[in-house]
Amino acid sequence: MKKCRRCGLEKKETAFKKDKRQPDGRTVTCRHCYENNKLLDRNQDPIQKLNQSRAQRGKKHSLEWRLAISSGQRKAVNEGRHHWKKNDSRHKDQDRCSIYYKMWREKVLERAKGKCEKCGNDKRLHVHHIKCFYEFPDLRFDETNGQVLCQSCHSTLHKIRDKTGRKKRLK
Repeated sequence: MKKCRRCGLEKKETAFKKDKRQPDGRTVTCRHCYENNKLLDRNQDPIQKLNQSRAQRGKKHSLEWRLAISSGQRKAVNEGRHHWKKNDSRHKDQDRCSIYYKMWREKVLERAKGKCEKCGNDKRLHVHHIKCFYEFPDLRFDETNGQVLCQSCHSTLHKIRDKTGRKKRLK
């Protein structure tokens, strides 16, 4: 006998589909609940589905929620349950994909009010580390170590583009 997770009734094991991923080799919901749930999804009005997806579009998670997701992902990586391998990635990618980097970027953009700090442009903005990202790891997420630049000011600062806007060839 096994208890269905959806309806809560105890049923024979034959009432559950086979599933090799589960420890006991059977699904967690009985066939009846599984089929009824599929029918509910199938019978849903297309307009209702569209309205549900529109209601979720553009919503932002709170800071607490984002930190919880980040810590869960980190835990999964450390335990080896994640498709992304921790040792395969360079430290640059690990730090730039972290929630702390994203929060730092948002704070610097908010401080600059969404405009380039050199020319005042509000399109194609980059957040630049004043002191090098690699040489000063303790300043990576410090708000005072960031400035907002548009793409042209940022490329001029790094001198990676010529006067026509094309990338310079490395010799």
